[in-house]
Amino acid sequence: AFVIFGIAREAGVFADEQSKFLLTVTSLSMACTPFLAKLGSFISGRLQSQIDDQLTLRPVNWTQELATKVEHARVLVCGYGTVGSLITELLDTKFIPWVAFDINARVVTEARAKDLPVFFGDLPSLTSRAVGGRDQELLGSNKVAVITTSSESLAIYMVQRLRRAYPNLTVVARAKSASSAATIKKLGAVPIMPEMIQDSKLTNLPVGLSVLRALDIPQEDAETLVDKIRRSYRKEAQDEEAADKDDVASKEGP
Repeated sequence: AFVIFGIAREAGVFADEQSKFLLTVTSLSMACTPFLAKLGSFISGRLQSQIDDQLTLRPVNWTQELATKVEHARVLVCGYGTVGSLITELLDTKFIPWVAFDINARVVTEARAKDLPVFFGDLPSLTSRAVGGRDQELLGSNKVAVITTSSESLAIYMVQRLRRAYPNLTVVARAKSASSAATIKKLGAVPIMPEMIQDSKLTNLPVGLSVLRALDIPQEDAETLVDKIRRSYRKEAQDEEAADKDDVASKEGP
């Protein structure tokens, strides 16, 4: 390229300024080539890793497994993050079967490593594929779907999609504001507004309480269970705080 540019300049094809510009661009592109090659290799590896993760998360018999879990579950948890795991913890204490869905590959991988019924993807599309058109039959009024996302727009979208796909399904959804709660209620779902909008188990216990009530568990029993969990979380937080203080004191010395 340098030789050709030099010949072109001598022949008057390029002016001196044009020739200098082209030489600069060529030099920069040659200098960036090794870096771009490594970047391309890195991106390719990450994409392949994600594909491999999805193949791992959906084994050959995943449709049969999901169909069985959905058929026997009372609660369908949309999002297995902090709030989703809190809800399933409450359900486990009452031996209530559940199945969860999440689009975070890491969350699903960790859950399935513990042999938990958590599936990669969203509820409507996965379920309709897994049960071969029996989703309307299986997802009736005897089941409860819980939307755990903290995003108002996503929660409303998911409520709309679930109500449209399964009109008889009871839907409970988190709401961050009075306006989003009103919209969720208008769509036919049960909105839950935690006292504090934080993604912690302690502040989202009202969501768990609402799920228990939606399952027709007596108010007193549900409140007793939630209060027991609340005391457990607070004790854990106090123990962690005390341990941190002891750690700081030991590092500071006498």
